[in-house]
Amino acid sequence: IKAIDIVARAERLGARSTGSAIVVPCLGRDFEVDAQGRVLSSCHSHAWFSIPLLAYVLHSKGAPVSGRWVPLRELEQGSRWERLFERRCEAPLKRIADAHAELFEELISMFSGARSDQFSSDISVVLYPLPKVPILICYWKPEDGMESKLHVFFDATAEQNLTMDSLFALGTGIVRMLEKIMYKHTDGKSELS
Repeated sequence: IKAIDIVARAERLGARSTGSAIVVPCLGRDFEVDAQGRVLSSCHSHAWFSIPLLAYVLHSKGAPVSGRWVPLRELEQGSRWERLFERRCEAPLKRIADAHAELFEELISMFSGARSDQFSSDISVVLYPLPKVPILICYWKPEDGMESKLHVFFDATAEQNLTMDSLFALGTGIVRMLEKIMYKHTDGKSELS
C-alpha cells in the first residue's frame, strides 16, 4: 500500500478520497484505508475482511459490475476453490438460514442488502462487501420433503477486481461475521453455536 498512490485509485475502486486516504463503502459501512495500509472504521473489522479490502485496493482493475451472476466455479480460478467454498461459505450460510430464516433476512438488511429477483428463490439478496464485488445469496426454503438449498453467486467481473483467494476470504469472512451476530442475538442459544 505504501508504494502506491491510493488516493489516485479512489474513483476506480468506487471509493471517495479524503485527501490523504480513501473511504471504501463495504456492506453499508465506511472503511478508511490510509497511505500506510491501516484500515479504520467505526464498526468492528477482522482479518477475514481487512485483507480482502487491502487486496481490492491493490489489485482491482476497476471493472464495472456486469450484472451477470455466476457461481464461483465459473470464474477463471473458481473450479479449484469450489469444494472448499461450498464447505466454508455456502454450507454454514445454509445452516444459518435453516435455523433462523427470519433473522437471516434481518442480518442481510443490516448490511444494506438489496432484494433481487434474478432467480426464483425464496430469499434472494445482493450484498456489496466491496463496491465492485457484489455477492448474490439465494436461498430456497425446504418444501414438500425436499431439503433447502443455498447458493452464492458472484458478478462475472469479480476476478478482475479481487483475487480468488481474497474472494474466498471475503465469503468466509461474511459467514463468520453472521455467525457471531447470530450467536449474540440468540443469547448463545443458536443451533450453530
